[in-house]
Amino acid sequence: MSTYTDASLIYYPSGYKAGKAYSLKPTDGSGDLTFTRASTATRVNSSGLIESVAAGVPRIDYTGGGCGKLLLEPQRTNLALYSEQFDNAAWTKASSTITSNVAISPSGYQDADNWVGTAANLYRSGTAGVEYTISVYVKSNGQSKDNFVLRLGNSISTTFTATSEWQRFSFTGTPTTTLFGITTASAPNNAVDILVWGFQMEANSSYPTSYIPTLASSVTRLADSAFKTGISSLIGQTEGTLFVEFDIDSAVNTEGYIARIDVSSFNDTIYIVRSAISATLTMALRSGGSQIASVVLNNVSGRNKAAIAYKSGQFAFYLNGTQLGISTATYTNGITYDDFRIGGFNAATSNMAGGIHQALLFKTRLTNAELETLTTL
Repeated sequence: MSTYTDASLIYYPSGYKAGKAYSLKPTDGSGDLTFTRASTATRVNSSGLIESVAAGVPRIDYTGGGCGKLLLEPQRTNLALYSEQFDNAAWTKASSTITSNVAISPSGYQDADNWVGTAANLYRSGTAGVEYTISVYVKSNGQSKDNFVLRLGNSISTTFTATSEWQRFSFTGTPTTTLFGITTASAPNNAVDILVWGFQMEANSSYPTSYIPTLASSVTRLADSAFKTGISSLIGQTEGTLFVEFDIDSAVNTEGYIARIDVSSFNDTIYIVRSAISATLTMALRSGGSQIASVVLNNVSGRNKAAIAYKSGQFAFYLNGTQLGISTATYTNGITYDDFRIGGFNAATSNMAGGIHQALLFKTRLTNAELETLTTL
């Protein structure tokens, strides 16, 4: 059999418009996902350039190349003003010279600045005692003065080295003083001549999210959410399979609901979630407020294929072609599953930080052999 032929719903990142992410199946549009994000946001397009997309438009992101993925992120704010204009007076430049707009940036425009200095600092003020993640895009200027560090108060990152390609560097910490920014590496390599663009400072965040450009004030990107309600006919009520292919950066340290089937309540739900504790992946079915069957695996990051096959007495959990567990627990489903969601705990918010490559629903409990094939990377 072809598992894709037998799927009742297939979401693959392809067609979209404001407020909607099209599913490949059903073809009549009844399975198309509702998409929300009440702000603009950026993505890496198929040409590898960072571009802005309008509010409510799904982001098919091509970071790292290959096929695009649906990018889903929580709300974040860039607190660093003039994120692309290091010559602005908002940036304190100690022993530094900034020449603006000298090179093509990751946006494809000539708006990258050149930072030159010896024992130099390029910095701003923040708030002590708050966890921040700072990030910036850096490229060598070809002068072999490529070493630098990121600074959060009295804490500095390990030494980074710019290359001939644009890279995004980041550092997370809780500063005890208020300065943050970029500084030269320790002597004897304390001279710097590099290209810089797109500085970001995110509070209460342990990892960098997609770039948020700023000018004279901070800018907030609101959360992404993708879901579909009213599709009980596409969801197996007493048996079925939930499959999702996703990726999450290993640096992400937060809880994220990757995919779930429910009826707008956590008491009755089938879900795949990654928690902040030991990057734990949990796949489970809850009924009537009780956990009926579940499996837990630590240290899950990167690209993965996960599936939950559910049927009273015949549960199975698979990840990347491997059976993680089975359960013979029995239960009686007393509700009608009606909703399918990826990347968020409810329709209004999203905790996930990563990408969805595909998601499928089946109205039958696939065989173990089919589950192994479906989840093999």
